[in-house]
Amino acid sequence: MEIWRVIFLEKVVLMKFSALFFRVLLAATGVLSLGVAADGATQVFLSASETAPRPTEISWQNMAVGGTAGLFIWVIPDVGEVVDGISLSLESTTSGVIEANLDAFPMTASIFNPTFLDGQVRWDLFTVQDPQTLIPPPPPGTPGGVLNEGNLLFRDWNAGAVIPDPPPPGFTPNHGLDAANAADDALWNAATGAFLLSRLEIKALAAGTTDLFLKVGNEGITAGEEIFDLVQFGPGGGLTDGGIAGATDPERDGLINVVRLPGDTNGDERVDIDDLNNVRNNFGSFGLGDTNGDGEVDIDDLNAVRNNFGSFFAANAIAVPEPHTAQLLTTIVALFVFFGWRGASRLLESGK
Repeated sequence: MEIWRVIFLEKVVLMKFSALFFRVLLAATGVLSLGVAADGATQVFLSASETAPRPTEISWQNMAVGGTAGLFIWVIPDVGEVVDGISLSLESTTSGVIEANLDAFPMTASIFNPTFLDGQVRWDLFTVQDPQTLIPPPPPGTPGGVLNEGNLLFRDWNAGAVIPDPPPPGFTPNHGLDAANAADDALWNAATGAFLLSRLEIKALAAGTTDLFLKVGNEGITAGEEIFDLVQFGPGGGLTDGGIAGATDPERDGLINVVRLPGDTNGDERVDIDDLNNVRNNFGSFGLGDTNGDGEVDIDDLNAVRNNFGSFFAANAIAVPEPHTAQLLTTIVALFVFFGWRGASRLLESGK
């Protein structure tokens, strides 16, 4: 019986690798569209929001030096498949601009593992730090996550729905990321079909801009009946082999802009009418104008511009000049144009 079991498993492995090779071939020849994150790949993308992911847009965040913000990772499974194992790394291209912040957020809670109505959870195992510090610790040698290693904000964050072989009597495997039971998953976004996988707390160290790139971790990305699934990182990149550690797509998946002044939306080290226009143009959406890295351009961002209007950075010091009459008039007029007479009047009277 044992020899037949080995032969059977070898055939299954061969078929799975053949399916993966065929998909890679289709992608290389252009038969499988490289710009669509639907059938054919698991999509993994970054978002500044934990409630409103935008899989078709690059995650863009504006932060002030010394500030912190959450960065969220979302996953959309391949059509008809279940993500039962995912291992990721995240690279920042400019060293010293941001770092993963251990102090502000407990690392053991970074990969989410919600409980379903049937009492089961997503993952049997997940590691986001040195695995030997977990309680109870996994077997020695289990890969774990490492923070701030070179340009990698994190390396090898692993989560898996493990099926023991052979399974013990009465064993029921945990869910993984499965569209079939998505309605029971508290971290599933119905509008996009994406599952919230994890959160990374980042800290702004110095002024500058850095691009972010998601990478396949050492354990790879598995889904459905394939050993390793094809992966699309970000909103519109090509297809990446989920079985190659370090594999990524050349298209950036996120952008962090760190500024010295709260309210500086474009990094020109002053808060002026351009920043007010950025907030106005994206109000109620995202992108330029998001001054606090929360993924939305809203009244908080408008107030950040208003409260720092006229400030600029010069000679290693933040200068906040006495407001001139013309400058005050410009700000007030801009606010009235932005909100209309009644809205701007209420905003000015609020003093917020």
